[in-house]
Amino acid sequence: MSHDFPDQPYLDRIRAALWRRGAHGNAAVMVGSGMSLNARPRGAGSGRFPLWSELARTVVDHLYPAHGGANSEHRNYALQQANATSGFLRLAQEYETAFGREALERLVADTVPDLRFEPGDLHRRLLELPWSDVFTTNWDTLLERAATRVIDRHYDVVRTVADIPASARPRIVKLHGTLPAVRPLIFTEEDFRTYPVRFAPFVNLAQQSMMESVFCLLGFSGDDPNFLYWSGWVRDHLRKYAPTIYLIGWLDLPPPRRRMLESRGVVPVDLAHLPLPASSWPEETRQQRALEWFLWSLERAKPYRETDWPKAPDRHAPEPPTYLPAVLVDSSGFPHPENAGPKASTDADELRNTVKDWQHNRRLYPGWLVAPKSARLRVWGTTVSWIPPALELLSAFAPTERIEVLEELNWRLETSLIPLTAELVVAISEALSAINPLAPSDQDLRLRWIRLVAALLRAAREGDDDSAFERWTEALEPYKPDHVWIGPRISYERCLLGLARLDHALVERTLVDLDVSTDEVFWKVRKAGILAELGKIEESFRLVGEALPEIRQQLGHGTADIPTLSREAWAMVLAEGFTFYPHPREPLWEIDSEPGPRGLEPPERAAQRWEVLQRYGCDAREELYEARRTIEDDLPGPEPQVIEKFGFDPWHRRRIGRRERWNSRGGGREHLPGLQAKRLVEEVGLPPVVDLHDLAKSLLLRTAVWLAESAPGQALGVILRASDYEEDEIFDNFFNRSRIALLADSEVNTLSREWGARWTMVCPEPRRR
Repeated sequence: MSHDFPDQPYLDRIRAALWRRGAHGNAAVMVGSGMSLNARPRGAGSGRFPLWSELARTVVDHLYPAHGGANSEHRNYALQQANATSGFLRLAQEYETAFGREALERLVADTVPDLRFEPGDLHRRLLELPWSDVFTTNWDTLLERAATRVIDRHYDVVRTVADIPASARPRIVKLHGTLPAVRPLIFTEEDFRTYPVRFAPFVNLAQQSMMESVFCLLGFSGDDPNFLYWSGWVRDHLRKYAPTIYLIGWLDLPPPRRRMLESRGVVPVDLAHLPLPASSWPEETRQQRALEWFLWSLERAKPYRETDWPKAPDRHAPEPPTYLPAVLVDSSGFPHPENAGPKASTDADELRNTVKDWQHNRRLYPGWLVAPKSARLRVWGTTVSWIPPALELLSAFAPTERIEVLEELNWRLETSLIPLTAELVVAISEALSAINPLAPSDQDLRLRWIRLVAALLRAAREGDDDSAFERWTEALEPYKPDHVWIGPRISYERCLLGLARLDHALVERTLVDLDVSTDEVFWKVRKAGILAELGKIEESFRLVGEALPEIRQQLGHGTADIPTLSREAWAMVLAEGFTFYPHPREPLWEIDSEPGPRGLEPPERAAQRWEVLQRYGCDAREELYEARRTIEDDLPGPEPQVIEKFGFDPWHRRRIGRRERWNSRGGGREHLPGLQAKRLVEEVGLPPVVDLHDLAKSLLLRTAVWLAESAPGQALGVILRASDYEEDEIFDNFFNRSRIALLADSEVNTLSREWGARWTMVCPEPRRR
């Protein structure tokens, strides 16, 4: 298509500019009289909108009636004059001189059948596009009336100079007056000569738009007096600073005429050169169909909305009619549809194709720190059923392909906030052992290897496997100089390991090595969360106070910088947690009055930022509320086909059944909401002790409910981290004799030792329970 239509590169530039800034693009349009031909008549007797040539004939008929004789000679000369722009404007000037200004404007009102027509579908579609401004030299009101039928955009209509100060983009600017009452109607030679002085604000408005935007002329012919005036004005007044103007329409320009326009800074987008079936259009439909194709081309260039990720475009979206040429669409920025599950007898090729789709969609990931719940559900829904066949088919792949498949699976699980299955941990370990990351020259393969090692490091921490944790830490050490994220990741995982065991001494030692000077400012937020959990509130407050403005300074301008906006949102959640937190030297139970605000910014400013963040799927507060609702409303039920066998002692029991073991300590698939909630809190570094709405605390405590049966030690560790010991019903329900009896001796020793240390830290005089 791009080779069949010679002006496609110019069209591509218009499309890119139009959609560059979302709501208000970087393209403006000036609409001429040819657009009015697409109006819809209200009745059979409505007639049709006149062309300039037809309006000129009407003027000649009034000035030189066809009575024969000498008048016939003058009439023929006037008709010849009307074919030239200057001659036509002079005829209008003659009419005003002969009959007066009022008669001239009454002639226009009688000739232009404005109210006998309704805006056509093309008027509405034109205004649905994100033009920065819409200028028009037309006297009719079709555009204004069409604007009332556009749902997603509001246009301010500028009819007079006095309307300009109170208007805001996008605007419909009536440059030459408007029916029925806004005068003067710009028509005569004198009108055009004095226009720059009499209507200087309109001229300045158009000039500013031309200088700032890609400027398009639509509905003009090459000899339209309005086109010639405005293009000549740009050339005369802006000179070497004159921007390129695009003249769009079925122009059918001969080469010399085209070269002349280009020399004057006007680039034609000549739709007369469209490929088949355009050449077979009837002459009376060419202009309308060419404009229709142009609007389809602009509409189909709309970029993918990142907040819809990973949803693929609607397969049932309307297609251009068959009488139009094909519309060139760049689909590289759109996600590929994903199969919800493999076929009954899937093979390696089907898995390869699926992984290619996953890789493509991953490249389009908007960059949220934590993907919104809707995105996580969609990713998980198209991943979970692929895990068993992928594990079975790995043996059919070369070692490098195994790494590729496993990394995509791991990324999708991490995006869904779901830990690796025990089977995936084994498969990844085996695949990594078959690759020497120092040997291959393939940097992508080496990076995949490193990322999978980091995933196993997290899995070892979640599984409380010390030997695996140290093994994978050692494997990552050689790559720390080249990948600045590895050092903070190792330190953070070790801190989380210490917090899970209530080993605050380990956490404090590790925090020294947690480097927050990297380009990823959010490490400061995570470190601030750990400091708050250790009771170092002032230091935590200071660190998050540094991080939030640094994150905002990284925001890109003119684009939707979702990665940075997402990090800002989660930093704001932690910052708001300090709003009513008391001074660390004044425990809650010793404060008589309500603690005063100590937030990082005024509530009004924070509310404004949240409105912006919500538009880009970065409403961190709503994600926390949604996670809490999930684990409150969907408590774990009985496991299907599971048999409990009891040993000699009443507390000795084991479960046997066809349950998928999700990880070494997290239980099966029925426990995923709890595991996801725990991962969410860890990923964003939100501590349970500094939380304005107690969301992190409630998430962790209810996560313990999900983990109680499958991982009682982990559940009790979560409770000890989050509970305040005096008010939590969950705390009392869990610390009963039977549940303590189910713990391993090592877990009991660790909990008893660290519980006492934690209790002393938070309460100087703990009461006996």
